[in-house]
Amino acid sequence: MYGEVVRKFDGDIHTRYVENITGEHPKKMFSMFKSEVYHNNILYSCERICINKINGLICKRSDRQEPTLVGFNIKAEDPRLIVCKNEVYIIFNRSRSGTTLPRCMAISQFDNWKPITLEVAGVEDDVRTRNEKNWTPFVKDDELHFVYNFEPLVILTYDFNEEGQCPIIYPSSDTILEETEGTYIRGGSNLIPYKGTYQVGACHSRLKGKHITAYYTHIVILDTSCFDVVYLSKPVAFRHEKQDTIMARGPYHYNEWYRIKFVREIMFPLGRLPMTDEIHAIMSPCSMYVMNDKIYMTVNVQDSLTFRYEIYLEEIDLSDPKNKKPESLNLFTRQAVDEMVALVPVKSVRKQTKACCFV
Repeated sequence: MYGEVVRKFDGDIHTRYVENITGEHPKKMFSMFKSEVYHNNILYSCERICINKINGLICKRSDRQEPTLVGFNIKAEDPRLIVCKNEVYIIFNRSRSGTTLPRCMAISQFDNWKPITLEVAGVEDDVRTRNEKNWTPFVKDDELHFVYNFEPLVILTYDFNEEGQCPIIYPSSDTILEETEGTYIRGGSNLIPYKGTYQVGACHSRLKGKHITAYYTHIVILDTSCFDVVYLSKPVAFRHEKQDTIMARGPYHYNEWYRIKFVREIMFPLGRLPMTDEIHAIMSPCSMYVMNDKIYMTVNVQDSLTFRYEIYLEEIDLSDPKNKKPESLNLFTRQAVDEMVALVPVKSVRKQTKACCFV
């Protein structure tokens, strides 16, 4: 069975495990979703952390000893980092102040914490009640952009206005935003320059089945000259060269721990999150960046850990017919993940309530 699962991963995308970069803090209950970016010989990181049952962010620079804690008053979560106009910015989601509405997106300079709530400009008021997460940031012509949705593709831009208004520039300013809750492909990391007008990054798939919820990482390439997704990979295999065992505190019940094992070279997590009946397999991308001519990606594992990988994209051949853009990105994603989930031995795995097992 495991051999069949391994063959369902994308054969053109190769990864190498570098290290577990999950942060430590004396007061933390858990930490997860750590993003990184390398700029002017400094490695910046920002991670979601829970202290006293409240979520916020912990920010650190490699040239400074002490980290900074921010965003607890707005319950900041799931940060992405981007460099624009020679400044490092944090893009994250937050609670809406003074309301019970779902979460919204926000931005702040890394070194000058002044969060601005981001809104899609020109939309109806009822759209603002939606849960906004997973905007994918990228920079084109020195201007900040976001992929709001991959299918149908919607692109926003932001000029750092204090009102946080982000106009839709693709397909058009009068585009009607569709509900994204039912989509299978969602934002993940930032995008970085790749080849010519192409930018590359990682998105994540989400599939909720009868007994399992699966989040996988997929490489995506966007042609920024015409705003077109030209490539989407099958799920990426995260490889480990040696066996390892890691203990990690789970986020949904603060007294539970996961025992993380790497039994074979490819990570394939299956574990039941505390307080739920569903099995979860979570490998979602946080960030992508270049450091010393190598491409790195950070990955959220089981909402408990962040691992750093080196990723190799040289074997992606866009002229190969098998890499032709699928007619439907959502359908392609669902089919790819469905094929993997169908092989999961649900009954035997469900007995393991605290363990995330890797094959």
